[in-house]
Amino acid sequence: MEEETTPTPLPAWFEELARTHLYNVQPAMWVCEKLLEKSDTGKGLRRLFIRTDGSEKRLKPALTEKGKGRLRQGIPVLGLDQNGKSWNLQLKYWPSIGVNVLKKDWIDLVNENHLMAGVDTVQLWLSRYSSRDQPPQEEKLCFLIGWKREQL
Repeated sequence: MEEETTPTPLPAWFEELARTHLYNVQPAMWVCEKLLEKSDTGKGLRRLFIRTDGSEKRLKPALTEKGKGRLRQGIPVLGLDQNGKSWNLQLKYWPSIGVNVLKKDWIDLVNENHLMAGVDTVQLWLSRYSSRDQPPQEEKLCFLIGWKREQL
């Protein structure tokens, strides 16, 4: 069983990104922190397993009923990393092993930022936003993705 992670305070870089990248942004919710594993950074794997404690206690309750119903097919989500780059991600539930994953451009984010298994800890927050050209009820999801490097 996974150990519960303590919420990490929202980082200062989020405020600037929210102003420059998102419209009608909602307060961000802590999801989880996770030391990257080989399965999260492998070239052929292309996905991040989201810790079960973050998924069950914070992620799923934050989704609308429509979103929960679409998890098995995958929900497009925006990823914003701590360097200010945006990524096209997909949030998907894998029922065969009972976990949520971030897919699509995940491995590109890993490679561009030189993230390494056993060395880097990823921190995830979730927020809702809407585009300037869409009604507020058409909210989209955004994962804020930070990381810290363990001392080598």
